[in-house]
Amino acid sequence: MKKIYIPLIVILLILGLIGGILIGNIFFHPQNTNNNVNEISNNDNTIRNISSNPTWHKIGTYNGIGDDSIQINTKGSKIKVVSTAMPIKNYADNSLTTILNQGSRTVEMSQMSWNSKSAVATKTKTIEVSDSGNFEIVISTYELQWWNIEVYEYY
Repeated sequence: MKKIYIPLIVILLILGLIGGILIGNIFFHPQNTNNNVNEISNNDNTIRNISSNPTWHKIGTYNGIGDDSIQINTKGSKIKVVSTAMPIKNYADNSLTTILNQGSRTVEMSQMSWNSKSAVATKTKTIEVSDSGNFEIVISTYELQWWNIEVYEYY
């Protein structure tokens, strides 16, 4: 009889030890399901939530009618500039050119245009670049009702 209890006691001790380790890990070392970190930028005193699952975050929306220039600073790994415009109804050539500059270097540009046979309707173009830092967005227009620029960064 005593020989049967010894293996049974050993098995129960092993199961108890494994159960204790599992329970201890759950209570004293919970898994961190929120992998977010707050980043404080010294340049513009903003706090950004940096996630281990990065997504696009809107920096701003800008709109106008004529030529313009926008200065932005990004910290993410990518920048996206979405340009939308509507021409005036004059049956002439209308256009919107969006240029993304970093310092004196042109990083990327997009252009949309309408001619005398084009429908008077909105058009949209997107610039996406894997870069961060200080950028200038130059908007060059010709006879538009309006333009809209949305800027996003990826972090």
